Amino acid sequence: FPFILLGTMLEKTGGGRSLIKLAVHVTKRFRGGPAHSAILASSLFGTMSGGSVTNVVATGVITIPMIKQRGFSPSFAGGVEATASSAGQIMPPIMGAAAFVMSDLTGISYLTIITAALLPALAYYASLFTSVVFEARRLGVEVGTENLQDPALKVSTQDYINLVMVVVPVGVVITSLLQGLSAAGAGMTAFFAIIPLSFFNPDVRRRPFIILESLSQAGLTFSRLLMAIAVVGIVVAVLGATGLPKDFVILIDAVSAGSLFLTLLVTSLAALMLGMGMPTLPAYLTIVLILGPAMQTLGLTTLAAHLFVLYYAVASSITPPVAVAAYAAASIADAPPIRTAIMALRVGLVKFAVPFIFAYYPVILIVDVVFPEGQGFQTLEFLTVLFRLLVFIYLISSAVIAFDQRRLPVWEAVCRLGLAVLVMITLPIIHWPATVISLAYIAWHQYAFGRKSESNAA
Repeated sequence: FPFILLGTMLEKTGGGRSLIKLAVHVTKRFRGGPAHSAILASSLFGTMSGGSVTNVVATGVITIPMIKQRGFSPSFAGGVEATASSAGQIMPPIMGAAAFVMSDLTGISYLTIITAALLPALAYYASLFTSVVFEARRLGVEVGTENLQDPALKVSTQDYINLVMVVVPVGVVITSLLQGLSAAGAGMTAFFAIIPLSFFNPDVRRRPFIILESLSQAGLTFSRLLMAIAVVGIVVAVLGATGLPKDFVILIDAVSAGSLFLTLLVTSLAALMLGMGMPTLPAYLTIVLILGPAMQTLGLTTLAAHLFVLYYAVASSITPPVAVAAYAAASIADAPPIRTAIMALRVGLVKFAVPFIFAYYPVILIVDVVFPEGQGFQTLEFLTVLFRLLVFIYLISSAVIAFDQRRLPVWEAVCRLGLAVLVMITLPIIHWPATVISLAYIAWHQYAFGRKSESNAA
C-alpha cells in the first residue's frame, strides 16, 4: 500500500509528467525519438507505479501520439508502449513493490533482490531500444525534433525541481532499509517525505487538494488489488489444505523427466495462463506458490526461481489473448487490439528469453545467493556471458523486426533466431562457434548492405 501511495502521488503532483518530458528531451537525438522516450519514461515511472495498465495510461497518452506522428504505425506505437510499461515492474529499485513482497516470501534482503534484478532488466530494455532502431530504419524514420515544439513538452526549470519528488523518496526507501526498517516502514517514510516535497510544484501550492485526490486514487487502486490478493489468500489456504503444490511438483517431474529445461518451459506456460488478466502481484504470488517448489527441486535457487516466475507474471500482460496492457495501449493508439498485442509480443520477445538465460547463467544475477552450493561469482564467466547476451539481443531484435541494413527475408530472420539460441546454449563447443559465426555474419551484413544504403542515401 505505501508504494501504491508513492506511485499515485508521483503521478498526481507532477513528478510523473516531468519524468516523461525529461525522457523526451534526453532521447530527442535518437532515431526512434518518441518511441525511445516511451521506453525510458515507462521504465522510470513503472518502477514506482507497479501497474502495467496504470503505466500505459499515465505515459501512453503523451508518448503514443508522438510515436505515430514520427511515422510509426499505430499498432507499433501501442505495442512499444505496452511492452515497455509492463517491464517497469522488473526494473529496480522499487519494481512496483514486487521486490518487497519477494523479500518477505524468501527471507532474502531487498537490496540483494534489486541487485540481482538489475542486469536482466537492463538487458530487456536494451532489446527494446534496439528493436525501435531497426523499425526506424525499416520505415526510413530520421532524427527529428518536431515534437519538441509542443509547449506542453518543453522542459522547464520546474521539471528539474519536480525530479526531487522522484529521487528523494527512492533514496529514502533505500536508506531506511539499510537502517533496518521493514519494507512497509520504508515505504511510509518515503510517502511522508514526498508530501512536503510536492509543494515545490506551484500547481500543488495553488491547489493542495491534489494531495487528497492522490490519496483517494491510491485507495481505489489498492482496493482493486486487495480483492485480487484476497482471492489469492483463499487459493493459498486451499492449496495448503489439499497438498496440491506437492502433487504439482510430482506431475511436472513426471512430464519433464527431471529435465530443468522442460520444467522451466512447463512453468513458463503455466505462469502465462495463470497470470492472464491479473495484476502482477497476485499473479506472481499464485504462480510461485504452486510452481516454485517444482523448480527448486531441480537445483534452481530460491531467488532465481522467484525472479523467473515474476518475469512471466509480468509478461502475461502482453500475451494474447488477454493482453491487458496491450489492449489499453491499443485504445489510446486507435489500433486493432490483437495486432497491437502481437506487436508487443514481437518487440518484447527478449522478456520471454531472459528468465531462461539467468536460470542457466546465474552469474548475470551477480549476487551470491543465486549460485548453487560450492559455486560463486566469476568475473571472466560474467564478462563472456554478458558479451554473448549482447550478441543475442542484437540477433533477436533484428529478427523480430525483419530488418537490419536492409529488409531481411524470412530465411535470414529465422537464421538469426536460430543463431541467437545457439549463442546462449550452455555447451562451449556450441556457443563459441555460434558466437563467432554470428559476429562474422553481422560484420558481413554491415559491410555489404551498409555501404549500399549509404550510397542510396547519397
